[in-house]
Amino acid sequence: MPPVMEPYHYQKLDESARDIRIVVLPPGSLDDELQISLHTISLPDTDGADDPVPDFEALSYTWGSLTDPVSLRVSDEAGPVGTIAIMKNLATALPYLRATDQERCVWIDAISINQQDLAERNSQVKLMSAIYKQARRVTLWLGLEDAYTEKAYRLLTSLGTSIEVDWPTKTMCPVSAEHAALVDKSEPLSLSSKDYQALHSIFVRPWFDRLWIRQEVQLAQEAVLTCGHLTMDWTAFRNAVYCFSSKPSPGGELVSLIEGLGQSYTIPFSDKRLSLIVDLIEYGGAYEDLGHRIYRAGDSQCHDPRDRIYAVTSLLYEDEQWDLSPTIHCLRRGQGGSVLHVKGIRVGSVLEVTQYLPDGPTLLEDIKELRRLLRRGLEWLTADTDATRIALNRTFSGRNHRDMWDPANFNRLTALEERSAIDVLLDVASSEALCEEDSHVRRYVRAAVAGCRHRTLFATDTECVGLGPRGLRAGDRVTVLFGARKPMALRLVGGDDSDTFQVVGECYIDPLMSGDTFLGPLPEHWEWINKKAYEGYYRDMYRDAYRDNRTSTIKWDDPGWVWLLGEDYPDQGCLETAEEKEQNQMRIDEVVKLRQLECVWFGLV
Repeated sequence: MPPVMEPYHYQKLDESARDIRIVVLPPGSLDDELQISLHTISLPDTDGADDPVPDFEALSYTWGSLTDPVSLRVSDEAGPVGTIAIMKNLATALPYLRATDQERCVWIDAISINQQDLAERNSQVKLMSAIYKQARRVTLWLGLEDAYTEKAYRLLTSLGTSIEVDWPTKTMCPVSAEHAALVDKSEPLSLSSKDYQALHSIFVRPWFDRLWIRQEVQLAQEAVLTCGHLTMDWTAFRNAVYCFSSKPSPGGELVSLIEGLGQSYTIPFSDKRLSLIVDLIEYGGAYEDLGHRIYRAGDSQCHDPRDRIYAVTSLLYEDEQWDLSPTIHCLRRGQGGSVLHVKGIRVGSVLEVTQYLPDGPTLLEDIKELRRLLRRGLEWLTADTDATRIALNRTFSGRNHRDMWDPANFNRLTALEERSAIDVLLDVASSEALCEEDSHVRRYVRAAVAGCRHRTLFATDTECVGLGPRGLRAGDRVTVLFGARKPMALRLVGGDDSDTFQVVGECYIDPLMSGDTFLGPLPEHWEWINKKAYEGYYRDMYRDAYRDNRTSTIKWDDPGWVWLLGEDYPDQGCLETAEEKEQNQMRIDEVVKLRQLECVWFGLV
């Protein structure tokens, strides 16, 4: 039995020099005893374009269980110097990462960072985006192979190398004429039950659940998806998943196929799981701000809730500025600094709520649940009219149909298709019959269910219906806080006379989403749209805009400002001097006076 070694003693890193530790894996075969060495390198500052970049790789993997760690031997030129405790998942991966003929230098967070030194952990986290950007290659470790892995890799590699995807436009091009059918989104792929089983075995890997992989793959210069001895280029995987997801889908949680001599197969394959992976691979196209990135990562997992922000901020562009605070004119501190007072407008109180129930195992269950929510919404709106159905559709779709985008987004349903889907869902007597309906109905169901997941449908005492956070309950107050982009639900703390509230979360109430609470309804003939503001190869930026349907004129400023004050609202980014900011506040005060708005201060704790 080898002697028990002392824990490895980490040498301090120079934070100012942007030091990181690199794991050196000596050459060897899979069965050779594993030991590593560590050496320190300095990352060049991103501002220093002429600085040489050290040659290293980075590893993206799942930590797994924190119990029953494995001891890893660390050596230097003189021999063993200690051990580091690592998780079993990493201990399994390391022998497969080792080359047979040369050293391999890899940054691995669990080893490269002294996990017992909180200050070092905090400083190294700040460098992680630079590490994944500057690494020559990022290895994405899915785990060991199983009986289906080789088939899945062959299928995905073949599909992903037969097409190319232009991510800004989300269009596919075949690499040769023989692959032309692959880019036809109406033409289904010819897949067997074993193909679906193989894909399922890859898509359910825990690695895809991690929140931080979004940073690790999107910042990588080159990435390789590794499963045991098998490897696949990440670009090929992205192309394959996009092609697969663009094709007609069997839907639900099961795939039923009839093959060969009429033999029927029913195997697990989740559309919801596929949507998580599609969210991961769809980047490099239309611009997304911080809020959209956080929303898209909502189903990913992390240990610390704060990581939901930190894990995606590194993906923002350097020229972006974002601020999570409401407008400065509408803030003030309470006594002792424990209460933040924010000016806003009361919208109403929540009267009734009904939560979206957990996802069913089939498309049929999703349809039944969506029909229940739609009918409850109509009951709260007290009338089943064309206007109430349009309002209800906007609540469930978020006014996100094709016609609300300029240029039109052909990946989305048209307003007419959404309206038709609502009518079918409410009027067809049999939920079972809806499973056989046109594809646009199924697409609407999937989109609406995704919007309702983890949300609560509610009605207010002011006859509004909306979607709010899961924890919403009767008695909560719905408000519009100055500087916030969406209505906010607040919960009273203390007695009825208190003005102190806890924030419950954001809400969607259709009439309030385009500034109606403050400026009133849009003038006749005007509508709110998403307008492309910046076009480039790597990203497109969309902003709120307004379209005059009589002339097709589009403007960035809400026409309500001209309607009320006779002048446009100035761009907030142009308010540089104290005088300009004071004039802006005077405009806001003038609107409050003209519209006789009752503004109150809400104390937030």
